[in-house]
Amino acid sequence: MEVNIYNLRGSDVGRTVTITGGVKKVEVPILKIQNAAFKCIRCGSIIKELQEGKKLCTPFACYKEQGGCGKSQASTKFQLLEKESKFIDTQKIEIEQSSIEIHSPRIIAILTNELVGNVSSETESMYKFEGVIRVGKDKASSRIFPFYLEVTNVAPFSMPEPTIDIDSITPSLIHKRQSIIEIIKKLSHEHAEGITIEDIMTHLKQQGVERDYIEKLIVNLKRDGKIYERKNGTMSSC
Repeated sequence: MEVNIYNLRGSDVGRTVTITGGVKKVEVPILKIQNAAFKCIRCGSIIKELQEGKKLCTPFACYKEQGGCGKSQASTKFQLLEKESKFIDTQKIEIEQSSIEIHSPRIIAILTNELVGNVSSETESMYKFEGVIRVGKDKASSRIFPFYLEVTNVAPFSMPEPTIDIDSITPSLIHKRQSIIEIIKKLSHEHAEGITIEDIMTHLKQQGVERDYIEKLIVNLKRDGKIYERKNGTMSSC
């Protein structure tokens, strides 16, 4: 089910969804322990403990069901055995719903194992992500639980080339692509601080160009390196 990040709600937790968006941030892959193996110092048994949180959890006891001596954590010590433990590759990325809007909603996505490294860090790279909506904990507040996407599949996504209805072509619509570049150049010279997407939309709308067409062209122009987005969110021509 294709969803918009802005429309995610509590009822979506645990649901498999598809999100199409641009990649804004790609972190370096890290190794995460998934099932830790410990050696009981008292009897030498190897005890496995599933790791689900951010901190390493040691066994509460040398579990008899795993062949241990049954001594509690207070009566023995456990040594982590890295070679016997199971690790997974993991990578955190940030997805933006749309590369057009300056204040588009974003969500953190977690890639694991074979999916790690499959997402490019190039600006404005578009992908279709499939995964399960989960909730995490906010660092600043123990009462806030932000959404994140546990990715199960990811594939590159290309924005379809804009098309024009031949019957609706007028002189003002013939050179839309060049018009955008020219307007950005003109406004860039007039406004040293840069121009916003809405500035571009306003000027082109006055020429009879539809918003949907403008959005698709801007994505293509950014992809082709004809225009770029500044750090402050404004646009400029190359």
